[in-house]
Amino acid sequence: MKNQGFSVGIDVGSHTTRIVVARPTKSGMRVIAHGYSPTHGVRQGFIVHQEHVLESVLRAKKMAEDMAQIKITEARIAISGITLETHTVHTSVAVDPSVGMVTNLHLAELQEKARYLVEQKFNNRRVLYVSPTDFLIDDESVLGSPEGLRGKKIQACMLVFTARDHHVSLLQKTIIDAGITPTVTIPGPIALAESIVSDYQKMRGVLVVDIGAETVSAITFESGVPSAMRVFSIGGSDITGDIALGLQLPLDDAESAKLAREIDDIPQKKLETIIRARLEDIFELVHKYLENIDKEKSLPAGVVLSGGGSRMTSLADYARESLRLPTQMARVAHTANRNNTPVEHNYLLAFGLCSPVFDDLGESQSFFGDIEFIDKIRKFFRQMMP
Repeated sequence: MKNQGFSVGIDVGSHTTRIVVARPTKSGMRVIAHGYSPTHGVRQGFIVHQEHVLESVLRAKKMAEDMAQIKITEARIAISGITLETHTVHTSVAVDPSVGMVTNLHLAELQEKARYLVEQKFNNRRVLYVSPTDFLIDDESVLGSPEGLRGKKIQACMLVFTARDHHVSLLQKTIIDAGITPTVTIPGPIALAESIVSDYQKMRGVLVVDIGAETVSAITFESGVPSAMRVFSIGGSDITGDIALGLQLPLDDAESAKLAREIDDIPQKKLETIIRARLEDIFELVHKYLENIDKEKSLPAGVVLSGGGSRMTSLADYARESLRLPTQMARVAHTANRNNTPVEHNYLLAFGLCSPVFDDLGESQSFFGDIEFIDKIRKFFRQMMP
């Protein structure tokens, strides 16, 4: 039985599992329930103890169901963590002379070619999302979608998001064991950006930095689409650990000190030094990422900071100083009814999964429509496999 009139997003993080139930309104998505539970059994986004993660999902699910007085039977899930990667692929297809015009089916074929090439080159990786970054028709650059334009050959540069197949399978099985059918699996940075970054920011050029418990993700958008992404094996828990060791504090007190809560007898100068040292490590990695993709100081919409680690006092100042770009803290962008639907920052990724942008993906994970035609393309490529 399908969810009736609402969408559900599940974010299984290294620290907390969160579920959001949202319903579309004329002015955007309205949150009708949410649930959360501490996550045990996840390391840097990867499930290492499935039974513990299942318990977390079941607790969060019950909280959301009780709040909304509904039964959650299916949901969209996010893949985050250290196994998430991107690959740039160049593909091309010929345009039938009898048609002479680029159609949606040509775009689907380009996508499936990119998917096939990545799956053949990289063993044990699952393609999650394929996004075109550039198109050429007869070697001439095209702005926007090439659909409807005339030519003999269309070429595309595709950004392909993948994760370890074992990672994806374990997460999907855990969700199924919780009595929920996963309808689509979306890269976490894509879902998060849908929640906190506007279309205008994506067009102008923006960097989203998500500081999680054990990983930091950085994803860049230009001309409305993702152009690059990296995940780093460092996060807010590293800062907490540094504070605990440096100030000889229990972990709970170290976490509170990190978030600038009132803790007696803590030397503030030493605390600031410890936090700054680890933040310098994080933003040095992000800075090198921008250098590698030639986007240092060239993203007009600047940096948007999100994640549990983003709640640290003066974090935006650290980021602005390190990256030399306009910086702001995450807040709900165009998908929400801002006046009536407050969304806590911890739920932004799960909320982004509920966006209508993902309504047409379904189990096929296809982004250009015509599912029947895409299935035929996939069968053709399977026949080509050795």
